[in-house]
Amino acid sequence: MMSTKNLLARYNSSKLSPKWKGPFEVTKELTFTQNVELDLSENPDLANISPVFHTSLIKLYFLNPIKFTGSKKTKLGSVDEKENRYEVETVMVYRSEPGTVLLQYKVIWKGYNYHQYEWVNDKDIDHSLKKDF
Repeated sequence: MMSTKNLLARYNSSKLSPKWKGPFEVTKELTFTQNVELDLSENPDLANISPVFHTSLIKLYFLNPIKFTGSKKTKLGSVDEKENRYEVETVMVYRSEPGTVLLQYKVIWKGYNYHQYEWVNDKDIDHSLKKDF
């Protein structure tokens, strides 16, 4: 992989431009000067530049065999199969949804830790759980 550090950016912002191009095959090593010559013949955009680069602008390319398939949100098991109800362990806090007067409650479900909380609308919570608020 070759760094795009000294190449002209094709993007308006260098922040959004790719940081590396490649992979390219190393055709020659110039060990005394710490340079390498790359085969840039397959990329016509780089036809007007010298194929010799310092080793600080080169990095190895590793093929990543692992494909990211996305995260899966776990569905909580219902307590009552017929009514599709879930058991609440704790109601932590409440808030009003921004721009409306709709209340929401921060709920921790029974059998799950406090990192797996969920904001639930007022109409979806049993009123006996809202006594403390």
